[in-house]
Amino acid sequence: MKNIRFLVLLLVGIVGVYAKSVDRTPFVVNGQFADYVPHNAYILFMTEQLAGFFGGGSLISNRHILTAAQNILGYSIWDIGLGGNSIFANQVFYRSRNAVMHPQFNATTRQNDIGIIFLPNTIDISGTLIRRIPLSPAATSLRLPLENEQGYVVGYGNNRIPGPNSYLLQGFQRVNSETRCKQFYQVQSDRFCAEDALVNACNGDIGAGFVVHINNQQILTGIASAIMDNCSPGKPTLYTRVQHYLDWIQLITGPLA
Repeated sequence: MKNIRFLVLLLVGIVGVYAKSVDRTPFVVNGQFADYVPHNAYILFMTEQLAGFFGGGSLISNRHILTAAQNILGYSIWDIGLGGNSIFANQVFYRSRNAVMHPQFNATTRQNDIGIIFLPNTIDISGTLIRRIPLSPAATSLRLPLENEQGYVVGYGNNRIPGPNSYLLQGFQRVNSETRCKQFYQVQSDRFCAEDALVNACNGDIGAGFVVHINNQQILTGIASAIMDNCSPGKPTLYTRVQHYLDWIQLITGPLA
């Protein structure tokens, strides 16, 4: 019944969706079909009139989803699916009415584009299908992710076929130099870019996590914040650098469990 309920909510959201970019591909372009990504959250964010759009997020504790501030600003309802590799086959679904965005978020420049959605109940993260993802370690002098480091982002999107599909896709990108990033975005230490010649994130992936491997562990280092043009491959995606906001995250969540 939970799956049916979420399908109804999803279809309602599509009918009432606010068309931010109706001429653009909604999700990851030319990605590989992904297995289960235990931390990935599919988010349908809406107003009280059920107008909204789709986004991504990452489970960082048994109660908190890390996402972009732009998925929170102006919205009051967040339907969240976890534990699946298809929009219609997630294992658990929540409707939240509690979220916090960074108080200095700038919707024009996308600076401080980070926010946290609170789940209405704690979730079991001890299994294999749903798990939290660790954040960038605080006790390091390195600015993570490193330039030229490869990471991945996930979303529901196109795989060289017309139109979006409902299955989770994984796209690998490499972190740009700051010089390359500044050709497209206003960049400071709180943000970075990553790109690939064939793969790109898109509008429906905003808020999704950029993950790298550090000491054989997957670490969340970025939050998808902006894309260029028609979500075209070969141009960088802008990410919020998670490491820059560790103190703010802990202030909102407390110790992550």
